[in-house]
Amino acid sequence: VDPAEPVLDTIPPTVPTNVQATAVTTNQIDLSWSSATDNLDVTAYNIYKNGSNSVFASTAYLSFSDAGLNADQDYSYRVSAIDTAGNESEKSTVLYVHTLPEPDTTAPTTPTGLRSTNVTSERITLSWNAANDNLAVTGYRLYKNGSTRHFATTSSLSFTDAGLISDQTYSYR
Repeated sequence: VDPAEPVLDTIPPTVPTNVQATAVTTNQIDLSWSSATDNLDVTAYNIYKNGSNSVFASTAYLSFSDAGLNADQDYSYRVSAIDTAGNESEKSTVLYVHTLPEPDTTAPTTPTGLRSTNVTSERITLSWNAANDNLAVTGYRLYKNGSTRHFATTSSLSFTDAGLISDQTYSYR
């Protein structure tokens, strides 16, 4: 072999490993991976998204941020390495990531129809109509005698306040 002749590199880099999501929000996924090795030099990493065989992005770094995503959605990524001769490694194993849902900022409606359904000298059973919410109502807080701090929480549409003092007046919200 003539030393003046360039050596043709046909050996692809190793597959990038440890592909992971380092941060996930409602609209962004930050990825990172461990470096690949090559007989010459790794110059870039290709990112493939959602099962596509087309390169989504390319970077010289060991991380990438995919922004402008939809909330509460599934995404998948694979990463390959490119060497100075343009050889590409096999793609990494698939990383599946789900973006966070939008925060729920809509409060439920106020429960209606609060009534006492059973009153004894030591207990009062209360019931009410269900509240509505854009997602789900998971519980009800009960307030007694004008307090701004709730004294009980229940997921039911009724509650029994026991251990009361006979011949007393109690108010509930």
